Amino acid sequence: MKKLITICIIFSVLLLSAGSFASLGAIAAETPFVRQFYVAYEGSGKADGSSPADAAHFRDTGLWNRVRNALAESPVTVNFLPGEYIFSSRAKDGQNRGTFRLENIGHPKHQLIIQGLNKEGTIFRTDPNDPIDESLAFDMFYFKGVNTLIRYFHFTGEQYINYVTKLYGSYVTLSDCTFIDMPHVIYGASGTHYEDSHHITLRDSVFIRIGFDSHAHMMYNAYGPQHVYVVNNYFEDCSGDYVRFRDRTDYVVVFGNTFKSTGTYRNTNRTFITVPLFNDDDPENPGPNPRWEVFGTHVLIAHNKFIYPDNNSGGSRQVFYFLNQGYDIPGRQYLLTAQQAMLLLRGDVEEKKTFLKENLGIDGDVVFFHDNIAQGRNVGFNVSYYAFPSYGAAGRGWSSPVDITDAVVTTPVVETVEEALAFWDDYLESKRYFAAPRGSDPIDRPEFAVQLKNIDFPIRRIELTLDDQPLYEGDEIP
Repeated sequence: MKKLITICIIFSVLLLSAGSFASLGAIAAETPFVRQFYVAYEGSGKADGSSPADAAHFRDTGLWNRVRNALAESPVTVNFLPGEYIFSSRAKDGQNRGTFRLENIGHPKHQLIIQGLNKEGTIFRTDPNDPIDESLAFDMFYFKGVNTLIRYFHFTGEQYINYVTKLYGSYVTLSDCTFIDMPHVIYGASGTHYEDSHHITLRDSVFIRIGFDSHAHMMYNAYGPQHVYVVNNYFEDCSGDYVRFRDRTDYVVVFGNTFKSTGTYRNTNRTFITVPLFNDDDPENPGPNPRWEVFGTHVLIAHNKFIYPDNNSGGSRQVFYFLNQGYDIPGRQYLLTAQQAMLLLRGDVEEKKTFLKENLGIDGDVVFFHDNIAQGRNVGFNVSYYAFPSYGAAGRGWSSPVDITDAVVTTPVVETVEEALAFWDDYLESKRYFAAPRGSDPIDRPEFAVQLKNIDFPIRRIELTLDDQPLYEGDEIP
């Protein structure tokens, strides 16, 4: 007689404050004392940062070392007094006015808050007297640290900027900021990069009229960061893709945002959200250090509003797509034949999902797209895949977008900001309870019959039965 092993998994809903995403902030919130420092564009009084009257210069390295030391004892808030903070790649009166860099800062238990003293009035601006010259481009604000909230800053300026803000590290949130009228941004108004960055959140901020060509984005994320969350922002008129998650950027959330294109900025419309790859290394002649770009495939896009104009202005009106530009790479066939495109357009859903996962590395079971709203004429309101040859690559016969919406999850999984921010941490928490059978396991077949008693995240209790007889109940599979 065949034995049936059944694993019954009981789920429960966790509040965000109990999730790992909020644990650092919750610890800090329980601490009653917060050390305060004050900085300004120019120092005043004793210039030691002890009070608004004695504000330190915001670039004072001694001040920031005192902040680092204070974080060992308690949470710290650094207040930027109202005023214009002028930035330029060119020094003035012997003073550096270029990139404002904060590195190796933060504490895992004591939160650092860097903020404008008031919600309005702290303005970071490029020097309006500088020429509009791309050779003078620079980054405005570079941050690398942990457990930090950055808020109440307002960025603007006509001059060329590579990145307005770069955010690296872990558990870093940029909130309640504005990026308005920055027409010569080259790469990004904000963004994060590389494998050592995770839990980077952009929320409750405003982006309007950013960039001068297709390379500029409102948030540009690339090269392996994990847990990048874009929540409750307003985006209007970008010269490139509005929000980009390139090359191994994974476990992303885009929730509760408004994306708007008027069609008048740079006389075009652009795609709102992209997961792009740019494979410019020829696999037949890769050179000494080829870089193969691959998709991050854990994507949650929910409760957003996408607005395109009600006219015939040009450009792209696709709200979201996966893209490969360039070559196929070892282990992946990104470029499509006409037959493969027909499979994705008209084939069985399970066949589509298998093809996407095996050929492209896109797992439709962990791409969530639900409760979004689209307005405007001729909007591509779906999830698409798009690949075309470039950099000398030869095509395979198809280079147009293909709708893959029916191969991803469109049923609701989150309803609130708190649920969205906790979603991927809860998902990974649930996954750690599953394990493939080991060679020494005393079972005669590898297939487990799994019964889900409830569909809410995350897993909190496991019951193991054999032929309906209880064998184990606990927190993990033993």
